Amino acid sequence: MASFKENKVSIENILQEYSSRSVPEKYDNEDKQLAALLRQELAIITKAAFIIENPTEPNIDAQIKEIKKELENLKGTIAVISIPKSNFTLLATSSLDILPEQLLTYTRLKNREKMNLLQHNNFLRSINNLVQKYDAKKYDMGSMLENVRTGAYSRQQYLSNVNMERQSRIQLRNEAFSLIAPPELNSLKSDFINILTLSIDYCNSMYSAGVANISVQQSQSIYSDAQGIDKNVQEKYAAFLAALAIE
Repeated sequence: MASFKENKVSIENILQEYSSRSVPEKYDNEDKQLAALLRQELAIITKAAFIIENPTEPNIDAQIKEIKKELENLKGTIAVISIPKSNFTLLATSSLDILPEQLLTYTRLKNREKMNLLQHNNFLRSINNLVQKYDAKKYDMGSMLENVRTGAYSRQQYLSNVNMERQSRIQLRNEAFSLIAPPELNSLKSDFINILTLSIDYCNSMYSAGVANISVQQSQSIYSDAQGIDKNVQEKYAAFLAALAIE
C-alpha cells in the first residue's frame, strides 16, 4: 500500500510539473501523449489503492474489471507514443499486468476473513444467548425434593416442575445442535451440548428420586447419584464459561 501511495504522489507531482511548463511545438503531440499516459496510470493506481483499503466494499469485482480495462487502454496509449531513443514497452509487461489478478486474490482473501469473523461473532452471540436461557431456568431441585418427603410440597407439582426443567434443557440442546460453529469454536459447541446432556441426565435422576412407588432408601440412593451428576455438570460448566470468556 505504501508503494501505491508513493507512486500516486510521484505521478501527481509530475503532472503538476507538466501543467506549468511548455514544450516546443514539434513535441506537443508526444507531450500530450505522455501526460495522457501518466493520467491513465494515476487513475489505475488510485483505484487499486482504494480497493486495497476497502477490499470488502460492494461491487469490488466491477472495480477490478475497470482496472483491467484501463490497463488495456494504457497499453494502447503506450503503443502510439513514438519518441526517439525511448522505449515504453516495459510498462505494459510490468507488474501492472498482473495487478487485476492480485487484487482479485486479495479481495477474496479479505472477504473470507470478514465472513469468518462474522460467523465467529454470530456463534458467540448465539451461544451466549443460550447460556443466559440456561442460567435463567435453574432452580434448587434438592430442596424441593426434601419438601416433598416431608409433605411440605406436592409430589405431583415437583414432578411437573422437574419435567418442565428437563424439557427446557432438551430444547436448549436442540438449539445448540443447530448452531453453526466455525472450526475454531467447535469444541465450545460440543462442550455446551455435553453439559446440557449431563444436565438432562440430572433432571431424569431427580425425577426418578421423586416418584411415589419407591422407598425412601431408593429415593436417597438415586438422589445421591444425581448429586454426583450435578457436581460434574457444575465443574464442566465452570470450565466452559471460562473458555467462553476468553473468546
